[in-house]
Amino acid sequence: MGRNRDYKARRSNAAGMARNRQREALAASGGSGGGAAAVDPATENECPRCGAQPGEVCITPSGNPAAKTHTARG
Repeated sequence: MGRNRDYKARRSNAAGMARNRQREALAASGGSGGGAAAVDPATENECPRCGAQPGEVCITPSGNPAAKTHTARG
C-alpha cells in the first residue's frame, strides 16, 4: 500500500514540476511576463482563492509563490 501512495504523490507532482521547469527555462532565456502567461493559461484570470492578479502566480497564505496554480483559478 505504501508503494501506491508514493506513486500517486509523484504522479500528482509531475505537472507542477514540468510547469516549474518551463518557467525556469523562460526566465533563463530572458522571457517577459507576457510569456509566462502563455506557459500557464490559468494565470490569465484573477485567482478567487488567493486574489492573485492576472499574469501573476498564485501565492500561499504566508505570501510566498505557490508551487502550483490553484485549481479554482483554472
